[in-house]
Amino acid sequence: MFDYMVSPYSDGLQRQVTEIEALRSVFPEEGCLLFSQVEEDNLAAATGVLASGGTDAPRQLSGTVRLPGLSICGQPVSLRFVLPALYPYVPPSLQIECSASRETHDALTRELHECANEQAGAEVLLLAVDCLQQAVQKLNEEQGSSSTIGSGGAEAHSRSHHENRQDSGASASCIARRLIWFHHILSTTKRKSIVAWGSELELGGYCVPGHPGILICEGQEDDVAEYVRRIRGLRWQAMAVRSEEKESCKSGQVVGSLRRFRCSHITELPPEGGLSRLGQLCEEAGLQHMFLTALKIS
Repeated sequence: MFDYMVSPYSDGLQRQVTEIEALRSVFPEEGCLLFSQVEEDNLAAATGVLASGGTDAPRQLSGTVRLPGLSICGQPVSLRFVLPALYPYVPPSLQIECSASRETHDALTRELHECANEQAGAEVLLLAVDCLQQAVQKLNEEQGSSSTIGSGGAEAHSRSHHENRQDSGASASCIARRLIWFHHILSTTKRKSIVAWGSELELGGYCVPGHPGILICEGQEDDVAEYVRRIRGLRWQAMAVRSEEKESCKSGQVVGSLRRFRCSHITELPPEGGLSRLGQLCEEAGLQHMFLTALKIS
């Protein structure tokens, strides 16, 4: 009985610390991930417990995510989280911090909890931030507020769109990459198609199923374009190419030499911890800037 009770605490603590580290990686800008001194001390204590091989449950870990430019009706929106000792086996406490109307606050809270509840038993902080951003953007559009996308994000989007229009021609002499966000990827049939089509078109990359779903791929431009075309043909609640880029071959180079990922096919990562792992793989490949677009408006 003792061992049974200890294991969830120890495993849960490791997953909590790993998830917070992933948050720091995704939101490295100063002021995005906030901890009080007590919260910093609790996190340090938890890290120390893990380093020493201890199993005692520390105080609850908590913090606040505050993204620059994320606002509704002119009021900034933040996400406050508190992780119980048994998280992610039990749900976290998630709270919206916003000075907007009660109606708006309640609408954001409902969207947030619906997304989190669909992933019961798994890490949900990155998902919660993404859901909050989507909900804020949706409400802003419905209320006719100014877009929460900053000028930098708008310029990056315009730049990607312009590059996409120039993709025709000379595609065999360049490699293209796409990162695609999905509201969710749950269907086994769709997941098999994503992997199978990637192999057929000789693309490399990774797919994280779940809510949300993320897919990043690279290969010859014509093949990448065909891949995205086929995937769009499937029925999705929501799908968006969040980032796209290409690299041209220099004299004497071949497309294969420009590949950033070590895999030569589309590899599906497990939903549990998949986003964190994808972030690590993208960072190793020098593509962290693409990964960030899947999780926040930059």
